[in-house]
Amino acid sequence: MAIRFLPHVLVPVLALSAHAEQFAAKHEFKVLYVGVPGERQDDFVQFLKSQFTAVEIAEFGAFQPGALPGIDMVLVDFDGDARKDEPLAFPADYARPTVTIGLMGSYIGSRLGLKTGYM
Repeated sequence: MAIRFLPHVLVPVLALSAHAEQFAAKHEFKVLYVGVPGERQDDFVQFLKSQFTAVEIAEFGAFQPGALPGIDMVLVDFDGDARKDEPLAFPADYARPTVTIGLMGSYIGSRLGLKTGYM
């Protein structure tokens, strides 16, 4: 019985292994990670560098969303206290693909009028 199912397992594995080099290649994007220095930032940056050809780092408090020449995607990671920490102010014409992680993302979304506020 087990031999009968062997082709159903081997064929997909062999097909995927033929394309393994394609999956190992880094994506041709320049990513900006915006966060707070520490272990969490180090882990994210290490992961991003393994996936993308260029990764830059900006500190959350010093980040200026309006000036991003050459950046393809922004990742904002901040889990601070929204009662104390001022959310980032994105200009009305901000059009850069951006991923938010942590509590601050809901505040940024709410300020921009997005429906993702507290999802």
